[in-house]
Amino acid sequence: MTGINRQERAILALHDYGTRPGATAKSVKDAMLKDGFTLEEIAYAARAMEGGDA
Repeated sequence: MTGINRQERAILALHDYGTRPGATAKSVKDAMLKDGFTLEEIAYAARAMEGGDA
């Protein structure tokens, strides 16, 4: 994906995994970690999605 940085990819992944049927915080976190995102990137995405200062 050219033009999209890792933080933006993390936000997209969080939305993707979080809106799947049966999604839980644990399943989303586990899927994102499996995709290679760091805990910091996941936390950034969560803050951004809730509208806080990322």
